[in-house]
Amino acid sequence: MKVVEADLVTHSPTQAAFSVSKRRFARAVDRNQIKRHLREAWRHERHDLEEQLEKLQKQWAIVFIFVGHELPDAKRCRKAMRKLTAQAVRQLTPNTD
Repeated sequence: MKVVEADLVTHSPTQAAFSVSKRRFARAVDRNQIKRHLREAWRHERHDLEEQLEKLQKQWAIVFIFVGHELPDAKRCRKAMRKLTAQAVRQLTPNTD
C-alpha cells in the first residue's frame, strides 16, 4: 500500500475512487458489480480510518484498483476492505515501542 497525503476540496478526511480493469472484465455489468461491492465495503469499513485521520488532521485521496481475475462476492470484498483499513490505521498509529 502506497500512501500519499492530499489536500482535498472537501472537509471530509477521505475521498475514494474505485477502478476495475476492462481487460480482465470485458462486460460492464461485471465491472459495475465489483465496484458496487467495493463501495459498499468501503462505506462499512472506513470509520476507524477516518477517525484516525481526523485526529491527525490529515486527508487522504484513496484509489482502490481491483486486480483479481474472478468476480468476488460482497463478503469477500468486505473482508479485504477490513484488512486494508486496519493496515492503514496501523500505518497512521505512532509506534509506542
